[in-house]
Amino acid sequence: MISEFMIGNHRHCDELFAQAEQSASQDDATAAETRFKQFHYDMEHHFSMEEEILFPRIEAAMGHSQGPTAVMRG
Repeated sequence: MISEFMIGNHRHCDELFAQAEQSASQDDATAAETRFKQFHYDMEHHFSMEEEILFPRIEAAMGHSQGPTAVMRG
């Protein structure tokens, strides 16, 4: 199911961000940068999946593109 995948993917991104924060707090700039770059890449991919796959399906079911998907795109 799409929603289960998206929730799991969002949690994965949250974990990557937490790892980057932890590395930064330990003054490990190299690890912090590497982990943040991975977080950024994965989060951009997550946003892309929302905007290209999930939102169009929600909008088709609702019959319009206003409402929650417009807010999330904003």
